[in-house]
Amino acid sequence: MQLSSIFLYALIVIYVVYKQLQPKRIKSSQKKLLVLVLLGCYFTLQAVGEHRLTLTTMTVMGLFVSLVVLAIGFGAWRAMTCKVWQENGTYYRQASWFTLLLWVLMILLHGTIDYLTKTGSATMFLYLALTLFTQHYVLALRMQKA
Repeated sequence: MQLSSIFLYALIVIYVVYKQLQPKRIKSSQKKLLVLVLLGCYFTLQAVGEHRLTLTTMTVMGLFVSLVVLAIGFGAWRAMTCKVWQENGTYYRQASWFTLLLWVLMILLHGTIDYLTKTGSATMFLYLALTLFTQHYVLALRMQKA
């Protein structure tokens, strides 16, 4: 992975985590995040087509663990650590410091899997989109049950 890619992804993650620590209104629509997931799929498939990502057994297993277990699992777990409240008929959420710790742990695990499977940054966009989509989806479910 190039240093410029690492720097760009680090800036994106810092921005996302910063925004999550701020109180924010929960929206029931996930359309924007679904578009990001689709873009992530496109970028990943493009990397395969350009031979920047070779699909071996090890790579596929790493992608499964990374995308399904880490991205979706940690997204749901982070959503459960966020404070959710209602104010004047509107639901809000705010991440906790434990949520921040989960972000750091998730990124370290994802980076380790990327290193071991040699996938590089080819799936990072899809990974971030999936984890944010899952977190938002679980928060919307929590909002409906409240």
